[in-house]
Amino acid sequence: MGRGRGVILFLVEGPSDETALVQPFTSLYGSDARRTSKVKSEAFYCDVTTVHLFRGNASFKIERRIQDTIRGFILQRIESRHAYTWNDLVQIIHIVDLDGAFIPDERVLQGSCAGIRYGEDCILTPNVASVLRRNHEKSACLKELIACSALTYRRKPVPYGVYFVSRNLEHALYGLGRDCTDKEKEQLSMAFSEQCRRRPELFARLLQSKEVKVPGDNLRSTWTYAEEGLHSLERGSNLHLLIEGQDS
Repeated sequence: MGRGRGVILFLVEGPSDETALVQPFTSLYGSDARRTSKVKSEAFYCDVTTVHLFRGNASFKIERRIQDTIRGFILQRIESRHAYTWNDLVQIIHIVDLDGAFIPDERVLQGSCAGIRYGEDCILTPNVASVLRRNHEKSACLKELIACSALTYRRKPVPYGVYFVSRNLEHALYGLGRDCTDKEKEQLSMAFSEQCRRRPELFARLLQSKEVKVPGDNLRSTWTYAEEGLHSLERGSNLHLLIEGQDS
């Protein structure tokens, strides 16, 4: 990047997250005279925290450790896009869905529904063992990422932080508890992004609202909250920390 201007890199699951989150953050950061970094984003197009269980979903190399998988993914994108280098990176912000990953095993219940159905106090599924396996894998990987404060390549560490929307993007931002189709997700994210583009303060106001903002005054304490009881099924996010400058 020219003139020493660094890159804040957002890592997200898919295109709806890029539209609904990264674009409003870009507008918000652009209006902050203290920030001189450029915002970039990369989408995994799968859930990287469960990719060991669903290897066919990944278009990138899967390493034994989740941190190594993420670093390799970033380097792969750097090599293919040539839009920035590792040395340009000044911060890596990783946003994940919680999907009820931390709830007690006994709250994953047998149900006659097709696939997985999320509620405020349980997950219903025709295959309890499969969901428990996913939850255990996802929560274990998230705990590794929560403890990770930097990703390093060729001795150059870049500050890293993982943030969440619960139980997913549509639940956290729009208050929708039902599953949405890909088309609905696209339409919702585009409408939300356009609304925030016109009025960036609406994005900050939502993330700081009592409906979305979870308890905790730093990254660690918000994750402690998310890991407790049924909170990973409830509506909430810790993305307000990125606005309030308390991402530590």
